[in-house]
Amino acid sequence: MRATTISLPDDLIRRTDRLAKKMKLSRNALIAKAIEAFIADQRDAEITEQLNQAYAHDDGR
Repeated sequence: MRATTISLPDDLIRRTDRLAKKMKLSRNALIAKAIEAFIADQRDAEITEQLNQAYAHDDGR
């Protein structure tokens, strides 16, 4: 695992820390889960868009 440094607004750090505590996760684990979820959402949106384009193309024939 590689370490990285990011800058976040103070309020976002406070909310992150509260949620991490509630979920019994470290800040690092919560941020990693959030990034993984964001990437998965983006991938799903891309797949949905590709399917929509394919169906639109088929409907246009």
